[in-house]
Amino acid sequence: MPLYAILDAATAQTVVAQVQKYYASVQHVRGTFTEKVVNNTFGTNDTNEGKVYAEKPDHARLEYLDKKGGTKRYFVTDGKTVWMVDAVNKVVRTGPVSGRAELTAFAFLSNGNLTADYNVTLTGSTILELVPKTKSTVAKLMLVVDTSDGHVTESIVTNANGDTDDFTWTLDPKGDVSSSWFSVDPNKLPSTYTVEQLGSAPATPAKTTTPPAKKP
Repeated sequence: MPLYAILDAATAQTVVAQVQKYYASVQHVRGTFTEKVVNNTFGTNDTNEGKVYAEKPDHARLEYLDKKGGTKRYFVTDGKTVWMVDAVNKVVRTGPVSGRAELTAFAFLSNGNLTADYNVTLTGSTILELVPKTKSTVAKLMLVVDTSDGHVTESIVTNANGDTDDFTWTLDPKGDVSSSWFSVDPNKLPSTYTVEQLGSAPATPAKTTTPPAKKP
């Protein structure tokens, strides 16, 4: 291996170690995000803003806000199942979480070793490029790192089609988070909601009229 490649690899390892050291003692985060989605398949671009909550090792909740600051949709996962709640059209879509860009974006918060799951290189001095070592719907993940302490400010997920999901984070590692925020019981949604499996035809309406719990 050329000397420059060895040095680049060593530098990437240093930044990875810094990121993992920063998040080693962090159990959860809360904050805000801006998401920019580029879908090359359909030639579309979309920008969203919202609130985010995440908990080790693989729990996440993203609340997408409308222009008035109300929540128009949720992405919620307990690490195994994903619930996508469309508050405008009153639909809950649920299915396995595998391959979801929203969860991949939080790889830095998992309990695992990034270098065990990804081949890692460094772009410039602050951007880690991570390519999965095993077959995945994700082609690569890029993490923008604040090297003053190792916290991640941006996650860019690229899939096999070249579509990108770019999250810019403002995260507080000390804010309160409840484990109950990372799952959705469709039966506790208003009866006007319908429940669908991801990738399937519409299913049955939810049964009760109890609204989702509010958070601070």
